[in-house]
Amino acid sequence: HQASSELSSDTKVAGDELQGLLGELLALQGRLADQESLRADLAQAQRATPRSADEAGAWGVVDGCLRRVLDWSIGEADAWKDRTQLDAR
Repeated sequence: HQASSELSSDTKVAGDELQGLLGELLALQGRLADQESLRADLAQAQRATPRSADEAGAWGVVDGCLRRVLDWSIGEADAWKDRTQLDAR
């Protein structure tokens, strides 16, 4: 009975942590969607469909979405770096 209680407690903790993580990811998605320069890429990524119905196809869609966000992020970071270098001079 104690093992069952511990498992139930561990399951609840894991569920709570997962819920928190999903909430943070949803908030991040909302902040990214507010970026005008990223809206078209995000909309295109939402319409993407896997090339195959297996796990590799699903990961291919996720990779495509992440690549668009990463490319945008790197561009924003480069622009910020350029602005801060000019300010330091």
